[in-house]
Amino acid sequence: MKRISIFLFIPTIGVQVAWASDLPKNIKLFITAPYETKLEFSRAPESIDLELFDFSLMERIETSLSENLSDNPKIAAQQAAGRIEDNMDELKKNFRTAVETQILAEKFGILRLPAAVIDDSTVIYGTTDIDEILLIWKSFRNP
Repeated sequence: MKRISIFLFIPTIGVQVAWASDLPKNIKLFITAPYETKLEFSRAPESIDLELFDFSLMERIETSLSENLSDNPKIAAQQAAGRIEDNMDELKKNFRTAVETQILAEKFGILRLPAAVIDDSTVIYGTTDIDEILLIWKSFRNP
């Protein structure tokens, strides 16, 4: 009985090790809703380098600069200029990140969102779920 249980235990370990070694090194997620993605993002295996690229960042920058502005154009311009001046470093950083996200998406030929780029070569559309992305990627590699 002991020999059988040991024999059955070893193949189980082998399968897990094979799956772990058959993972991509990097996944880049291109998204429009960062808050929904964080839950799925946290479930990824630690061996995968995950990067998140948020296409809603530019819109959020614009919203933060324009919300609750005066109806008077002159006052609104002053308010917006004050917000820019008060938050210049953060705005520069966020704007740079938003532009870099768009450039990277163009580099990979991203046509719609959400998209995942695996090891800088394979693009998978329509999901941010890491388990689903890995299953799709694995099915492409081993048809």
